[in-house]
Amino acid sequence: MTDINPEIMLQVIEQSEDLLLLLSLPDGNIEYINAAACLTLGYTPQALKGQAFNTFLPELSAPELESILSGLASDTLSSTLVVTPVRDGLGTDRDTEFRLQCVMLNGERQPLVAVQGRDVSERVAITDEVHSLLADAQIETQLDPISRLFQLKYLLEVIQAQGGAPLPVLILDIKNLPQINTDYGHDIGDRILLHAGQILKRCAPLETDICSRYSGRRLVVLMPTSPIHRVKDVAERLSRGLARLTYEQYPELRIMAALGVSVVRQVAEFHQVAQELRALSTDAHYEIHLIKPKADHQTTSV
Repeated sequence: MTDINPEIMLQVIEQSEDLLLLLSLPDGNIEYINAAACLTLGYTPQALKGQAFNTFLPELSAPELESILSGLASDTLSSTLVVTPVRDGLGTDRDTEFRLQCVMLNGERQPLVAVQGRDVSERVAITDEVHSLLADAQIETQLDPISRLFQLKYLLEVIQAQGGAPLPVLILDIKNLPQINTDYGHDIGDRILLHAGQILKRCAPLETDICSRYSGRRLVVLMPTSPIHRVKDVAERLSRGLARLTYEQYPELRIMAALGVSVVRQVAEFHQVAQELRALSTDAHYEIHLIKPKADHQTTSV
């Protein structure tokens, strides 16, 4: 086996496209850094030498680095991988994978750690995109295919998870939807549900607002972080939005609906309010009702 000149080895290391560093133990300061690392970080070797390794790693704390170096300095760890953003001299962060490995010489550990790093920003971005697609797919399975709102099952799970906390709720009951299906066809009825759902989401746009389809003709929005007066305001905006919903092909088509505003604490109370609203008859295009979900509940029009 031919001995390799140390100067040649140093040139190979210096010309490597990977980031290569040597850290001293136990402090983790930079003792050597190659050209690729200087180019990535945007500093000269003189400016970097003696700096702590995590100076350029905004998400790697000093205690975390100390723990890693302590393991490498002992017999408990020979090498480890760390993926963390690197911040260059211009303040730009790039996700980088580092392999930290203890330096061995003649079978003995040296007070040095060799660090090899490579940019994995593209790989991390692809992984994030995959996770986002998986999350979107999971949400898709929870959506009603017609209204594109959450299915009732998801809404009931949210109510149960609140442990009896008061939850303001608004229920929309499109009273004449069955007649619309008969007179104009289910395709038009489905379009009305879709458009009503879109209007509902525009009227209740907070991340904490949960819009759902309760049943064939009823849509719901749960507003757990809102005071009751906001629920009433949303009901008013929803009624105005539905009043403007027209179809050029059927100019005579109008929606007749009742809107129920209430505060529920349990799934049973929620069902009670929905059934109470369904039982109400109305000759008006839009009526808003305050419903109290109690044994002696009262219903008043507003």
